[in-house]
Amino acid sequence: MAPAGELPSGTVTFLFTDIEGSTQLLKRLGRDRYAALLAQHTRVLQDAVTGSEGRVVDTQGDALFCTFRSAGDAVAAAIAAQRTLSTHEWPDQLPVRVRMGLHSGEPKTGQAGYVGIGVHRAARVGAAAHGGQVLLSETARALVSDDLPAGVSLRDLGRYRLKDIDEPMRLYQVVADGLANRFPQPRTLPRGRKRRVRHAVVGVLAVAGAVTGAVWLTTGSAPAGPVPLTANSIAVLDPNAARSVGDVPLGFTPTDVNAVGDEVWVLNRPARTATAIDPDTLKVARTVGLDGDPDSQYATGDTDWVAFAGGVDEIDGTGVSEIPLWRAPQGSVQCFAFVTGDGRHIWVSQGRNVAVLDAANGNVLRRLQLPGEPDAPLGYTCYGLRYTSGVLLAIRGIANPSIGTVDLDSASYTPIAFSPTLAMQSFGSANWAAGFGSYWIGSQTIDTKSGRFVRNLTRLDPTSGDITDKIISPVGFSNFAVDPASGVWGTGIAGEAFSAAQVFRFARAVRADPSSGQITAVVPLHHFPCCPNGAVGNGVAAGHGRVWIALGSP
Repeated sequence: MAPAGELPSGTVTFLFTDIEGSTQLLKRLGRDRYAALLAQHTRVLQDAVTGSEGRVVDTQGDALFCTFRSAGDAVAAAIAAQRTLSTHEWPDQLPVRVRMGLHSGEPKTGQAGYVGIGVHRAARVGAAAHGGQVLLSETARALVSDDLPAGVSLRDLGRYRLKDIDEPMRLYQVVADGLANRFPQPRTLPRGRKRRVRHAVVGVLAVAGAVTGAVWLTTGSAPAGPVPLTANSIAVLDPNAARSVGDVPLGFTPTDVNAVGDEVWVLNRPARTATAIDPDTLKVARTVGLDGDPDSQYATGDTDWVAFAGGVDEIDGTGVSEIPLWRAPQGSVQCFAFVTGDGRHIWVSQGRNVAVLDAANGNVLRRLQLPGEPDAPLGYTCYGLRYTSGVLLAIRGIANPSIGTVDLDSASYTPIAFSPTLAMQSFGSANWAAGFGSYWIGSQTIDTKSGRFVRNLTRLDPTSGDITDKIISPVGFSNFAVDPASGVWGTGIAGEAFSAAQVFRFARAVRADPSSGQITAVVPLHHFPCCPNGAVGNGVAAGHGRVWIALGSP
């Protein structure tokens, strides 16, 4: 142990390490060979620590306790150590995986060394890690976030309860070349206990939000009449009764919503976050940070896949795992990233690029490019993928948008129909959908007698692309979702009213019955006056027996 007088003082960063599965290694190698392995392991760690101006405070068996004056030096030492450990030739080629945890604080020094709760926090952070993983506390992250080495980033894993620590701690994983990337959730107290604490916090926020008129349900039951809705929330509709039954205040403008998985997922593009909502309690379960500006998402089971420029994030119970796919396209046209799947495979597209991933483990199975749009300048072709009814579909193009089928084996695209109202330069939910044996597109035509625009819900034959129906609608559709139990749902603006100061637009959700070809319900999303900028209805999804609508700020 280093003498107390020689230990760094003031604000310091602690590093705790230990070998994962050391007992099994001892049984496998025997006492003498394990002792040699342990000496090599300790030498690797000591070299990395001293090479980054750190001090080894204590060693106990396979565990080391180290300290640094700089959080950046501590992170650099941990990365260097993990890289060397992963490439070192160990006896019998056995893997030696070391857990590492960092926490910063201002401890006191005594005759026995450092004294204070900060030392215990650091030890618990280290114990929460898996072999090969480096975890940081929030305080360590705050000190190092502006001084990370090139190519190094931190992944927000969320808040966890650690043994003997009263309050939950937010943990971050170091992401760098040469380090393992995918791990189970941190080794902490059961998540159920943590979730109860999180829900209690959200409940307090909901009560505060009620002062401004928001109505937030604490159960899935529907009230007797329609519930007034608030902006910056997820509106919840009963699809059969066609009325609002509540909303989930978020405190930000949601840019997309998906309700296919076990939870309802909401994207916040400006903040680079994804928020999960419990569909039964209508409460926010968790919010996680993302690795890019989220363009779209696909949920299956307990996993949400979020696409952004150049890659996709996989979110599950273990945290967030970034999967880089290609260099983000550069050019005058911004092609947004789209993600879809069938539960077994994940497909991601951006521009002409397509990647196929294994949904079980996130491995990239294939990368390819689809053909460019005829007569379009280089870089002016964008594809947006959507899988439905056993078919991989896409919308393509900017100058002449089309909808068609994708054949990955031949890397080809076959357009079925063309429509100038198909939106490619947008993120979140699309203004087209597939279901009830048809494709559905929001469109508008001009009445030749009055010269006014007529808003339509256009139904296309999926084989020929022929228009089989045009349903006159009170709204100009911006988003669609298909609910097999109730029909086709869309959101949009129903009309305008003028005052001396501003223009008021009326956001509505509309339900169409595919059997009769009629609009069977129109649900107001805001009350007059509202929405001078029309910033409402940023996404719609169907699932869990409800319709979920992302409402922006008026």
